[in-house]
Amino acid sequence: MPLATASLSDSGAQLSARAFGYPVILVILAVHVALGVGGALSPSVATLHAAVTVVVSLVVMLGTRRPELIVAVADVYWRMTESRAPWELSKYLLALGAVVLLVRFVRRWPRGTLPIVLLLVLVPGMLAALTTEGISFARDNVSGYEMGLVSFGLGALAFRHLVGTRADAWKLGWVAVGPLVAALSVTTYSLLTNPDIDFGSESSFTATGGYGPNQVSSALGLIMLICVLLAFLPQARRLWPVLAGLGLWALWGTFLTFSRGGIYSLVLAGAAMLLVGVSTRGARTRSVITLAVCAIALFVVFASANDFAGNWLDTRYQDSSTAGRSNIAELDMEVFGSHPLTGVGSGRAPEYRGEGRLAGAAAHTEFTRVLAEHGLFGVIALCLLATMLVQAYREGLSYWNRLMVVALSMWSLTTMLHAATRIGAVSVMLALTQLRVEDPAEPRN
Repeated sequence: MPLATASLSDSGAQLSARAFGYPVILVILAVHVALGVGGALSPSVATLHAAVTVVVSLVVMLGTRRPELIVAVADVYWRMTESRAPWELSKYLLALGAVVLLVRFVRRWPRGTLPIVLLLVLVPGMLAALTTEGISFARDNVSGYEMGLVSFGLGALAFRHLVGTRADAWKLGWVAVGPLVAALSVTTYSLLTNPDIDFGSESSFTATGGYGPNQVSSALGLIMLICVLLAFLPQARRLWPVLAGLGLWALWGTFLTFSRGGIYSLVLAGAAMLLVGVSTRGARTRSVITLAVCAIALFVVFASANDFAGNWLDTRYQDSSTAGRSNIAELDMEVFGSHPLTGVGSGRAPEYRGEGRLAGAAAHTEFTRVLAEHGLFGVIALCLLATMLVQAYREGLSYWNRLMVVALSMWSLTTMLHAATRIGAVSVMLALTQLRVEDPAEPRN
């Protein structure tokens, strides 16, 4: 799906998208609700959606006269419906769209140093996997473990050369929400067609259509966060009922996954937004009111979902365990301590964790995985990531731009703590933090 259009300048690109109106937004929501139900009934629907997404993406990338970055965050929908879409398709589309944008339309890359260095420091770990395990292992592990950071690096390289308006931001938000609504529809359909779900103290695979609750929870929580961000734009004034209804629906679905990660990331992102709001003159009252309403909604929806689940949700949130994630992270740090210079290579950390139930488990914490598998180069990569996020905040062109940066940064970083970069939305949201958004009413910093 096309994210935004731009006209070229020597140092970057100025976005010029018209804001979506009420009819377009209702069509986006209706189509993706139908896709969710259709995908739950037949994997062929989701497979067809993936194929159409690829075709449309290629046509837009290669056949338009204005640069357009293609971003698809439909991977959770494709996976939970058992479509035949390639596993990392969303990340590959982000990477491909970024490369096409840069090659076709951006003449100079004045803001490209940090993303390029980030990509380069990942290469030694990939080569280590290639030389020790062979092409097949390296291909699978680079795709499974490294495409999150690789697609972010390429996406950031492209977005750092774009400047958009609030109308562009409004359009971007709805394009990103669409496939996430399809995933939400799958979970809702599963809940409605399984009225006797036996909830307990663990994550509910039934409530998530049989797919990983942690990843579904993260995707659904992101819907609520995007709705809150969009509510701060002037285009939202006539659409608050739609944003409120969609946000509450997503929040209810997130709670009923019984996976806490999506809620924790949402709450921390909201807290970061509040800090920006109360520290910005002229935005304090609106920020406090908006986020106070969201906090009330959080408690009300929690109570409703808890009743629906026979009070098991309350039991779930009283459990402070990390489901083995902290243990895996500790083992990764031990691997890093044993191989501090170059790490053990992409995807090879499980081989070095010793014996035990969690020794061979896939990493859930991206930060410790990067250290274990890339060593000192991983330290550099994480420092570059942090620097790019701080730089994006400091160079934000408007209050809303800074609000977006902190919200998406906090959501992405906290999601990487419990779900690594498994879902493409993490890479997409991190890349979007690099987009500069102007407000005609505000002077540039």
